[in-house]
Amino acid sequence: MNRPTNPGPVDLDVVLRSVADEVVPQTDDATSAGLVRDGVRHVRRRRAVLVGAAAVLAVAAAGVGANALLAEDPRPVLPAPAPTPEPTPSPAPTYRAAFPSPVTTDALRCGAPAPTATGTDVLATASVDPAAVTVASSDLVEVTGRVSVDPAARVSVLDPAGLTGYVVVQDGLVVSSLTPTNLDGATPVDLAEGDVLDLATSVDSFASCDPDGDTEHSPSLPPGDYELAVVVPWVVSSYALERDGAWGEPVTAADGSSEPLFDGWLVTPSVPFTVSADPDAGPSASSQTPDPVPGAFPGPTTTFPAAPSYEDLQCGMPAPAPTGDELLARLETPGTLSVAGGTEVTLAARLAGLPTARTETVDFRWLRAYVVARDGVIVSSTVPATDSEAYAVLEPGATEPLDHVVTTAVACEWGLPSDASLPPGEYTVQVVHPWMITRYALQQVDGSWGAETAGGSLYKGWLVSAPVRLTIT
Repeated sequence: MNRPTNPGPVDLDVVLRSVADEVVPQTDDATSAGLVRDGVRHVRRRRAVLVGAAAVLAVAAAGVGANALLAEDPRPVLPAPAPTPEPTPSPAPTYRAAFPSPVTTDALRCGAPAPTATGTDVLATASVDPAAVTVASSDLVEVTGRVSVDPAARVSVLDPAGLTGYVVVQDGLVVSSLTPTNLDGATPVDLAEGDVLDLATSVDSFASCDPDGDTEHSPSLPPGDYELAVVVPWVVSSYALERDGAWGEPVTAADGSSEPLFDGWLVTPSVPFTVSADPDAGPSASSQTPDPVPGAFPGPTTTFPAAPSYEDLQCGMPAPAPTGDELLARLETPGTLSVAGGTEVTLAARLAGLPTARTETVDFRWLRAYVVARDGVIVSSTVPATDSEAYAVLEPGATEPLDHVVTTAVACEWGLPSDASLPPGEYTVQVVHPWMITRYALQQVDGSWGAETAGGSLYKGWLVSAPVRLTIT
């Protein structure tokens, strides 16, 4: 739409002069005088008109100017830009460790196979300083068990300070073991990536491989070459892992459980461990050969004979041969026994351990079984088919009573007595006892005790007493 042109401000004097010149032309005086009068009147009227017109024009001009000024399109006012929202940070990922099966305390006990050193998959490694250790017999030595936290892991664990242990290995088996028994007093500690803990450990030359923890039978490891591994309790309650320069969220037990994420032992690689002769011992003592212990063994293990079976002790089979000290224990019985037909008699038997052996067996102390033979053939047997889940230890030279009640009833079916009775006459009776060895240790010729040997089926058979003459009247 077209707008009116603004001519600019109006000069009233200029306008009036211009009008006067147009009204009063150049004439003679008379005429001029009349014309002047007429013109003046006319001019006055016109001036008034012009003044009014000029005023109107001025007002109009002002209005036009104001209108133009007011009609000027205003510059649009843009709204302030909305603030850019802060990006929502992505949650840190959670990296989880794939823990292996832990090394348990049982795997560090005497007689167990030498433990394998643990690796970085438990978020830390362990090592021994120095790389070779020597200790005099009946003495101890200080070593350092060093724990190095993985450079890409942060862990919270029970503080292992003061809780280190060790195992001494010979011929692939643990021959001395020392581990802390109570971790309840340990406090948690946070370890950063790459942290290194130097843990002082005292290694003793004592052979602590008695099943009951009693070392009086083995005051010291014999001089010789062994291997040493330091073990450190490693109980992880939480951890965080770093991947590609970024740390993941901490990992803790689910649902606030107090169970640790990993509960086992760090095991160092083994280092040479030499036990030397006691330097304080006199020359004559070291050169003397001790008197051999009667019944001692030349080595830490023994060979067991073939075992009689359950079937070998049933009716109709030959009377069994008595077992001897080769089974590390024996059954002792009186020489003769007499019983009246249809009655019973007590046979005072006992289990006797070999003075130079310590055994652990499946516990059948509650069982009383015997076989009766005539002319070399079993005619009655109370041997049952049974089992046990308990274990019993027989100390060196210990004895335990195993009194048996012998009857004249014939027992040939599952060890149960029948209505038939053995006729009067001469027989032999032998006590039989299940004997399943799970562990044993042997005293050596020099008086020391060899390493404990363990296994599920070292021997599985029966102890058999010597024949006792039985007279049925």
